Amino acid sequence: MEPSVKFHVSSEVTLVFVFFFTILILTSLSSGILAERDNDPAKFFSQYPGASESTEISQTLLDFWNAISSDGDSEEIGFKTYITPDPPDKVIDHYKDQEPGDGWVKTLQLPNGAESTIIAWKRNGESLQLVIGEDKGKTFILLGYGKKPTDDESNWVFYTEESGLIEDTATVIVEGKDGSIWFGTSDGLIQFVENEWKNYDFGPLERGVTDIAVAEDGDLWVGTWSYGLMYFDGETWNNITEREGLKNDRVSSIAIDSGGKVWVGSLNRKGGLSVYDGVRWTNYSDRDGLPSNYVHSVSISHDDRVWVGTKEGAAIFDGNNWKCFTSKDELLDDEVEEVTVDSEGNLWAVSDQNVYRYDGGEWGAYPYENGIFGNKVFHVEIAPDGRVWFATKAGIACFTGDTWHILSEEDGLPDSYVLSVLVTTDGELWFGTFGDGIGMGPLPDFE
Repeated sequence: MEPSVKFHVSSEVTLVFVFFFTILILTSLSSGILAERDNDPAKFFSQYPGASESTEISQTLLDFWNAISSDGDSEEIGFKTYITPDPPDKVIDHYKDQEPGDGWVKTLQLPNGAESTIIAWKRNGESLQLVIGEDKGKTFILLGYGKKPTDDESNWVFYTEESGLIEDTATVIVEGKDGSIWFGTSDGLIQFVENEWKNYDFGPLERGVTDIAVAEDGDLWVGTWSYGLMYFDGETWNNITEREGLKNDRVSSIAIDSGGKVWVGSLNRKGGLSVYDGVRWTNYSDRDGLPSNYVHSVSISHDDRVWVGTKEGAAIFDGNNWKCFTSKDELLDDEVEEVTVDSEGNLWAVSDQNVYRYDGGEWGAYPYENGIFGNKVFHVEIAPDGRVWFATKAGIACFTGDTWHILSEEDGLPDSYVLSVLVTTDGELWFGTFGDGIGMGPLPDFE
């Protein structure tokens, strides 16, 4: 089947259309049948002034969709195609100013050359697509609305180096105060802002990012593997090392308390814990009560007590004294690689053998051998709703208060080897994999 329309950026429109529908598949969210059978995309998009509808191209799109769909069912997909003599850049500017509102979230904006572009949005179980291209002096506006009509449905959108990432492995994910998402990799720092990717891979950052913390004013504190901290105020980057008072340049973890103090753990025999009060650095080591100078993780409780996980156990600091917990204390393993305090004040501690929950009185254990986590937990994340999420070698685990839930390749993940996870304030789930890029999607309904 030879299409009748070509985009100037491609030798065959087939490639553009297939790419368009690939994006539709990746960005469509599929929680059952759509509530309404009315799938006219024009009800979500503003009408471009003076554009006329083209039924011929709509039929071509439908033919392509039927050809690449597994079952040929296009009833849930709606298309509208319009033609205008206006140049593509003018049309693009119109739709940038008239983006769909009412809960729609843009998931992609991909220029396809100087005079064509593809944009996609999502909302709950729905998706919108806009493709703008030029042929023979006319601009074509392709509008799509619906969900993926195959049985192999996925809620996830995936990004790799081909999407603009500097690396396909993300070990850290945090949300900025402006809603942007930051990712730490062994090759530098990545920011996802206004639906675009920005890479920071200069100076100490290019040697590897170990942790990221966001201050209340939006400033960014970034830990590096052997070059101390990088501090970013939104305009200027500054490097902070042992010369400025940091205990050790091998930064492992960063946490910020309610008063704005920055707590920094370092993983070195000459390391320990450093705290910056805005004026000076104060350092703590095993001589001051830490179980070990090898600090894996730092976390702040809601009453501003400081928890650390170290090579020789966990410890809590009340501002004056350290209290340590080791293998002598209710089955806690000595090496604690991750500590996180949840919304109820419980401490979650991760070792090589177990995940522990400490309620202030007793330690409860969830052994790896029970199959929840595979044989490794890399990160623990507390969601805004209080649920506890785990990035593991067996996928993403979630504890909802009394029940465990697991997301794996069977649920659409590209790989079950997940290194990092984040739940944003607007209810999106982001995760970083080992070598398979970054994924995002809506929070699963576990009820």
